[in-house]
Parts: sequence; C-alpha cells; structure tokens
Amino acid sequence: MMGMGGGGSGGGGGDEKGPVDTQNKRSTIPARLVLKLLKSWCGPSIVVMYLEKYLKNTNNTMAALHNELVFLYLDLIQKGEVSGLASSRSSNGSSSSSSSKYSALMDKEMLRKKLHSFLKSSTYYKPELMLGRFPENELLEERAVVLSRLKDHREALAIYVWDLNDLHKAHRYCMKHHDYHRAHDKDVYLHLLHVLLRPECVDSVRLKSKRADGDGDGADAHQKTPKPKLDEAMKILLLDHKRIDVPKAMDLLPEDLSITRVFPILKAVLSHNKATSRRNQVTKSLHRIDNLTVRSEWIRTRSQQVRIDNITKCHHCSRRIGNAAFVRYPDDRKNKQRPIVVHYVCSESFQASQAAGSSSSGMHGSGVASHHHPR
Repeated sequence: MMGMGGGGSGGGGGDEKGPVDTQNKRSTIPARLVLKLLKSWCGPSIVVMYLEKYLKNTNNTMAALHNELVFLYLDLIQKGEVSGLASSRSSNGSSSSSSSKYSALMDKEMLRKKLHSFLKSSTYYKPELMLGRFPENELLEERAVVLSRLKDHREALAIYVWDLNDLHKAHRYCMKHHDYHRAHDKDVYLHLLHVLLRPECVDSVRLKSKRADGDGDGADAHQKTPKPKLDEAMKILLLDHKRIDVPKAMDLLPEDLSITRVFPILKAVLSHNKATSRRNQVTKSLHRIDNLTVRSEWIRTRSQQVRIDNITKCHHCSRRIGNAAFVRYPDDRKNKQRPIVVHYVCSESFQASQAAGSSSSGMHGSGVASHHHPR
C-alpha cells in the first residue's frame, strides 16, 4: 500500500524493461485512510505488517498510529490468532500460498517480542490508554514497561520481584531508571527495597491473588502473604547505598534486626560519606586558591596606569588621544613593547586589523575603556 504508484505503458516491443523507480511513486494517501481500508478488507496480520513497515520507514510520530499498533498486537496475542487471512476478502486464490508466511509472523511468542520491543522503543503511544487493554494475569513484563513510562516504578518492580521472580531484572530496571536529578526517578532503589520488605503493601498480580484466596480467615490470609526478601534487600542496600536515601531505607528494615547485620552497611555508608567529605574539602581548597589567584591578578591589573599627555597618539589612526575615551591594550612583554593605546571608537577596527595582519602577535584588547588621563 505504501508503494502504490501508476505503472506507465511500455515503449517499443523490443525494448527491455528497466527497473521500476518506486522511490518517487509512493502513495500520498493518508496513513489513517489506508489503515481504515486495510482493516475493512484484510485480516489484522496484514494491518500489523503495514503499520510496522510504515512507522519504520516514515518515522511518523502520530500517537494514534502508535496506539493502534499496540492495540493490534494485544488483540492478536489475546485471541491467539495465527493468521488474519481468514477474514481477508481477497479472491485471487493466493491466500493459501501466503498463509505460512503470515503464520510465522503471527506466532504468539514472536508477537510478544515485537510488542515488548515496540513498547520500549516508541515514545509516542499513550501509556495511560494501554493498561486497560492488558490481560489481568498475562503479559506482565510488557505491563511493567508501560508502568515505567507512567513513572509507577513501585508497581513495575513488584511485577519483576513477585510475579516474574526475577530480581536481576528488577535491579537492572533500577540501574536504567535511576536519576538523582528527577523527582520521579531518584528514589527508584528505595521503591525496590519497599517491594522486597513490604510484600503486604505490594499491588502485584500474584500477591493480590494470594490475598484474595485468604480473605476468609485472617490467619490464613497472613499465611498467604509471602515473607519479606530481607537477604536480597540487605545485598542491594550494601551494593547501591550511594544511590539510596539510607535513613529512609533504615526505616523499612525490621525493628528486631540485629546490629551485626546492619553494621557492614553502616560501615560502607560512613566510609563513603567520609571520602565524599574529604573530596569536597579538597575541591573547596582548590577553588579558594583559584579565587585568590584571580583576585590578585584583577587587583594587579586594576592598579596599572598609563600616562596620556598632549602628544600621546592613537596607535591605529595616529591622531592625538586628547580627552577622548580610549582603550589600553596589555604590555607585549615578549617583544618589550610598551602598552598600546587607541581611541575607543578605533578599538574594533584595530582588533580586526591585528587579527588579519598577524595572528601570532597575540595582541587582544583588554576591553578596558577609560576617560581618565593620569598625568
């Protein structure tokens, strides 16, 4: 559909047909209209193929098209369709020969990979519209990607920890999304600790199911809630304490936790804080030295004077300086030249001529203009 174009009549009967240039013959039909026609006349697999190719080739950012592709993926995965050709109205008899090609495309696992990849790569679909279309107990990893787009890090991490039982992916999630300078992302490691240590407060599919099974009896409900993953939380706190608000993390630990288990973490935190403090002190001292050096140079420069008398001439126009504003250029100590003085109105022309005449002279104006004429 994207490459439709008129096929002109051939020339002489004996001429060989050259390659058809379709680059400039692509249809200008709006994509939404093409999509509507395809949905009316073809199966969903054809629509998916069209949208995939169209979005890849055009880099279209229209949210409606990106949303539509996600919805099509979800519908095909949930319906378990292998091929959308059954609903095609094609009458040319080619549907059976093409069935194997489309069945490979519509394989459920392949569709899941495509959906997962698209959810991670595209930034134009509306994640708030997606969650309602996801099945309750399936596509959990894909749901976590959508939740990450909504900055709902705690629920996304709950899926990795309690539903997928994959702490490695949960940790990689934190590494990817942690950003100290963003309010929604700076506490992502703290969210992971909360998920590990407060399973009774976590809103994951598996834990909600367990709590629902135990609603009849309070003791049974408590038994259905899994134990906190304390060991895993302690490892993360020790490994990533630099990225965690440690006082808040300590509030999540059990009150009866022995000090011997917390000591390695406290030791690492204190060591890091001490090193940071020492580094900050060194940086502060270096900045102070630099500030004193610059200030000393500024005072020395300000204390310099130049004598302007009745015969002092502008270095550029050779007229007397008189009472006009002037610019004093620094001494050229290498060539033992005295300070150069030019009229303020001549300064731009002087700098331009110096730059054009000799870039090696190093005479760059100090930009100091004055009306004072020390005698």
